[in-house]
Amino acid sequence: MTKRNIFKRAASLLLALIIVFSAGVSLAFADAKADSYKYPCIFVHGILGYGDNDKLNSVTPYWGMQYKEDLMKSLNARGYDCHAASVGPLSSAWDRACELYAQLAGTVVDYGAAHSAEHHHERYGRSFVGKALIDTFGKTDKNGNIIKINLFGHSFGGATTRLFTYILANGAPEEVAAGGDVSEFFKGGKGDYVNSVISIAAPHNGTVSANVGIAVYHGEYIAAMIANVAGMAGSNYLDLKLDQFGLTRAPGEGKASFNLCGILNYALSNDNCLYDLTLHGAQELNAKIGAVENVYYFSYACCGTEPSADGRFQNPTDALGSMAGTGWLIGHIAGITVDGVKLEGDWLRNDGAVPVKSALYPEGEKHEFIVDHKGAYERGVWYVYPVVENANHSTLLGSKTESYIDLYMNQIDIVNAK
Repeated sequence: MTKRNIFKRAASLLLALIIVFSAGVSLAFADAKADSYKYPCIFVHGILGYGDNDKLNSVTPYWGMQYKEDLMKSLNARGYDCHAASVGPLSSAWDRACELYAQLAGTVVDYGAAHSAEHHHERYGRSFVGKALIDTFGKTDKNGNIIKINLFGHSFGGATTRLFTYILANGAPEEVAAGGDVSEFFKGGKGDYVNSVISIAAPHNGTVSANVGIAVYHGEYIAAMIANVAGMAGSNYLDLKLDQFGLTRAPGEGKASFNLCGILNYALSNDNCLYDLTLHGAQELNAKIGAVENVYYFSYACCGTEPSADGRFQNPTDALGSMAGTGWLIGHIAGITVDGVKLEGDWLRNDGAVPVKSALYPEGEKHEFIVDHKGAYERGVWYVYPVVENANHSTLLGSKTESYIDLYMNQIDIVNAK
């Protein structure tokens, strides 16, 4: 076994031990495995991702990837209740949150009257009536307690789950003010529906690679055109879910037509994933939402870079693989200020897609590093695990040879314990 492999296995073991230890010292989560209440777990993918409802997931599970282990099936076989949501791979955090609600509640996607008018797209999307991802969302157990959910969000799934949780609790006043038939999602008062939010390599504070993608490559136009072409082809495997802009159609509903207006609306309205991933887009999102006081928050960050010889930059290691290009880019836009952010230190260290600094916790939120934690966990506080070193953006999905199922089991046991 090489030194690198020894290091990787040791790092994985250390992280797992930290998780187990943290469960043991937490007075609020004592004896997790013996007495845990089994709240369902909902896993939300990042950009260009997919879930249980997508045919591509049967070929290569998003949660499992190259390890060839469907994480959902593996966790469920061990007694957990886990499901992978399927939201828009290229959609904004708002649109994805609305889609997530519809999948859980078994309703038609409602993007909101005010939001859809502002961003020039259809208000209603796909129907999940009779096709809810779980049948317990918002319902009570035999003791009259809400059957909460745990939310795992990878990459942009982090922003999706944070916004979803915030709207559930606080509603969307602008949508209520719009009048008419208002979705229950936008009315708020459902903060007790969510038990925990766990973010995995999530760009809470954005990533400069998205800034470059828009400013240099006009990525928002490219994304819209790719979606429209895929919609025109009618592929059941590449479903980019931009029906609201008229760029795609749901599987079984035929092929989309070329839609220049839809492409322009997607790109120019800032209602897309690339804008939300920029540093200023993330700042705008963070200014609108915050931690919900009765929800537990945890985060994992990964890093696959190392300092350059002169210490000024971060260079990709072999861990980044195909992500080395963006890893190099993030690690070399150094010493300048972008959108008010001085790019240095942990803003340069990255996993090939997301800077370490961005993945730790949303800027300005109350937080604590797990290694410093003692006693009971508090709701409304971000608990940050040690950075997973020698890892890329999809390592914790199973994109390498190691299986991380123990990590997920330990994390679920922590948040599911009474």
